Amino acid sequence: MFIEVKRPNGKLSELQKIRIKQLKDLGFDCKIWVDYDVNYN
Repeated sequence: MFIEVKRPNGKLSELQKIRIKQLKDLGFDCKIWVDYDVNYN
């Protein structure tokens, strides 16, 4: 599992979006959290 931690009002960069898609396409579970186990948007 890969976890990207962002501030509640933070934004993913275009590179982060691309990398997350690549990882998901390879079968990895990717999460974006603003706090422990709290999903981003």
